Amino acid sequence: MHTEGSKVRAALIAVGAIAAMLGGNKVESATPDRCQARLVIRVTLDVPNPRDPSFLSALTSSPLYELIWIKGHDQTGTVVLRGPATDYHCAEEIKRMRNASQIEELKVLNQS
Repeated sequence: MHTEGSKVRAALIAVGAIAAMLGGNKVESATPDRCQARLVIRVTLDVPNPRDPSFLSALTSSPLYELIWIKGHDQTGTVVLRGPATDYHCAEEIKRMRNASQIEELKVLNQS
């Protein structure tokens, strides 16, 4: 004999299984394209603290992009650039960063 609770639980499991089979790929395709690139930057000597989040955010041309200091010392460091764009837009953002007056050198380690 099934109780009301076990019938509800079985129905929820069935609905979840059907949703997973039918909608699994839709969730992935609804995710917007993301830019992520690991860069090595060397900044000019007049930058007092290259790790400062406000300095790093000023290097990007859009508030939708985020630059995160991963490791480094003195004026050279490894950073990650993240943003809501395709590879083309990510490459354009990197190109704009290369033109920043505080950047002496910028090298792309990897981009996805």
